[in-house]
Amino acid sequence: MTDTTRGGPYGLVSPKRSFDEVPIEIDWHDFLVNVRLPGTTYAQNALVRPLRAEATGLQYRCTTAGTTSGQPSGRLRWPATAGGTVADGSVVWTAEALGSGSLRSTISTSTWPAVTGVTVTDQGSSDLRYRANVGGGKSGQAYEISHRVTLSNGEDKEAVAILPVKD
Repeated sequence: MTDTTRGGPYGLVSPKRSFDEVPIEIDWHDFLVNVRLPGTTYAQNALVRPLRAEATGLQYRCTTAGTTSGQPSGRLRWPATAGGTVADGSVVWTAEALGSGSLRSTISTSTWPAVTGVTVTDQGSSDLRYRANVGGGKSGQAYEISHRVTLSNGEDKEAVAILPVKD
């Protein structure tokens, strides 16, 4: 889900106990990808990437310019091997290795700001998924764990996970 006031992913995390340390993950994939849109004209060499739910680990280059079908992206059978093609209205998409060209922007910097009452440690990322471990907290409280990014296009965005603590 997206919280439009903050501009990034937003979600509720399963409750944790005050003495547990749990992983939090913020997935920026769907926020950053150039998504193929139905009934849209694409020029040759335009790049798109399916949303995470349909992701194949590849991006798709428009090798025949035209207009996509009216079908939602999830109804296409995106090829799962490089070089594979799919016809989409008058457009032909060709699968290729992932690159940043299928993203509307890339993440330049990333931070997990401190939150009073909990500890945020062991931060890492892979495939536009950013992770951290969160420990501590007081039973009956809910904590906003935020992940802030600066994009290469200059945008500053924040994603928030609400973490309830219940002993």
